[in-house]
Amino acid sequence: ALTAGAAGDFAEAMIVPGGGGLITAGAMLSDELVHVGTWIGLRGLSDGQSYDDWVESQSRWAEPSQARWVAEDAIERLTTIFDNEGMNPEAQPELAEVTMWAAYSSKALGDHFCEAVIDGGGSQPVSVFYDRAEGHFTTAITRAGAAGANDMVTASYAGRAHTRMMLGDWGGAVADAAQVPTDFVYYMYYDETAGVSNQMYWWGYLRDETSVWGTPFETLGLNQVEDNGGDPRVPYDYIIEEGAIQDGGDARRPFFRQRKYTSYGDEIPLTKGTEMRLIEAEAALMSSDWNTAVAKINEVRTFNNAEFGYSLPMVSAATLDEAWTLLMTERGLELWLEGKRLADLRRWAETRGGNVP
Repeated sequence: ALTAGAAGDFAEAMIVPGGGGLITAGAMLSDELVHVGTWIGLRGLSDGQSYDDWVESQSRWAEPSQARWVAEDAIERLTTIFDNEGMNPEAQPELAEVTMWAAYSSKALGDHFCEAVIDGGGSQPVSVFYDRAEGHFTTAITRAGAAGANDMVTASYAGRAHTRMMLGDWGGAVADAAQVPTDFVYYMYYDETAGVSNQMYWWGYLRDETSVWGTPFETLGLNQVEDNGGDPRVPYDYIIEEGAIQDGGDARRPFFRQRKYTSYGDEIPLTKGTEMRLIEAEAALMSSDWNTAVAKINEVRTFNNAEFGYSLPMVSAATLDEAWTLLMTERGLELWLEGKRLADLRRWAETRGGNVP
């Protein structure tokens, strides 16, 4: 019950509250999607606005904060339970799992908010969330290893790689990324009957609230109606109504439906090996080694072609700036609607001096 609760609270925080949780909010703020409906809480984000007194903002903060607290509290409770049962807590997969969810919850808060607050304390730098996440990931790696939970070990290395990247520790990020195979994926679990549904199906497919129209991904992605030859990792379509493309709920802008998630039970990648290859690529760019970076990007494309039958072309760059553009575009395509882009844009605004395509 404790491990399922920690996992469920985190999954819900990412995609359920406040018009679609952190993933939908991040998509609105980073132009993965644009608002075309009538839901006020999404329109503000789509227009680049976010205020603390909005009910939606409060729920988007409250739910992942609760997920962090629940997981950290479960660490203490499970340790006591196993001690009382005469079992070594450090070798139990349940303790490893809640430690991992505590880490991912802190990382998600760091990725989506500008300041940190812990249990009603004062405002602190956002790095406090990442420091907390790094510590939990490190402990989770040890505990999962002792419990023989190899997937959790790998998922924790992947989460720590992202965390260290956000902290500017590129050497640590690359070392952790190297522990994750390219074909590795660890999912957040969604199941309508279990009460935690993937609400991107509602906000971006069933209900005409969000659209791929007007975003950079309209051009980059695969229009499944017109077969425009775009990238199949960003699939979308539209509905023809009385000879015209159906508008969104605002009756002004076209409703281009995302098709990455087309049921309430679609799982969302929490982390994956292709993301690790792109962390390695970005680390190479930080050292001006664009040849290695391009090779890593092509490694991701080669994997996708072999794994999913895509026909993604290989890419090349003649300059460092060209390679940066390739990397930023590739992360956008590979991690679309997975809750990563808002943190990417903030990081690049700092490392690239705001030069973000």
